[in-house]
Amino acid sequence: MRRSMLVIDLNDIGKVLRDLSQILAYPTGDLQRALKNLSELKALGVEKLVLKGRTYIGRYGVLGKGCTSIVILGVLKDGGKVALKIRRVDADRRSLRDEAEKLKMANKVGVGPKLIGYTNDLLVMEYVEGYPIIQLVKEEREIIKKVVKEVIAQCRKLDEIGLVHLELSRPKGHVIIRKGDYKPYIIDFETVSVRSSKTNVTQVISYLFFGKGFLQKRIREVFNLEESKLSLLQQALKRYKKRRDEEAYQKILQILYAQD
Repeated sequence: MRRSMLVIDLNDIGKVLRDLSQILAYPTGDLQRALKNLSELKALGVEKLVLKGRTYIGRYGVLGKGCTSIVILGVLKDGGKVALKIRRVDADRRSLRDEAEKLKMANKVGVGPKLIGYTNDLLVMEYVEGYPIIQLVKEEREIIKKVVKEVIAQCRKLDEIGLVHLELSRPKGHVIIRKGDYKPYIIDFETVSVRSSKTNVTQVISYLFFGKGFLQKRIREVFNLEESKLSLLQQALKRYKKRRDEEAYQKILQILYAQD
């Protein structure tokens, strides 16, 4: 089957409505649900849909497909690109509003893609064009250090407001590095808790510095972390998880950036 990209003006969708309904009301293709979502997208300022991406539904690509939602690229009336998260018809949750509220909290401390608007079934967010953190291994030393430092700082901000992103122990698809300025974005606030005993700082540092992959090996080299320092870092992480205060956090930074 031929696969292609499609740009759809929401004021002229008649010819592609059936194909589009398979995405807007995935997986059933329910026409009424699709029309409802289209109406709400227009009300939120979305003018065009751009069906492209590495994941395919039928002939057309999307940015992502998960257990509860589909993510596609959209364009606002002012030309700005946005990521559109659309709740699946068969999702095990009734609304995206809780995720929207968590992202709104994160935005207040400068974390996550900017939330532009939402309904029960839709989230409209800033589109971050970049690559997953696992590909950071290809970058130069100073870029790696800059990105890691910023990711840890963002995790600290989330800890301070009591939001725990439960996927940061395996953040391959949850931290995106923006092209051009290498700014990292923590994304996908679906699995965020205000009650978890975990912390964002300990999760992401454990992944980045103690894993066995090529990225982790490269990061340890960049930060010059030998076994003795890794042991000190592990102790500092345990202290931070227990106390979660600024003193414990600064101790972690002192170990990581002692030679800066």
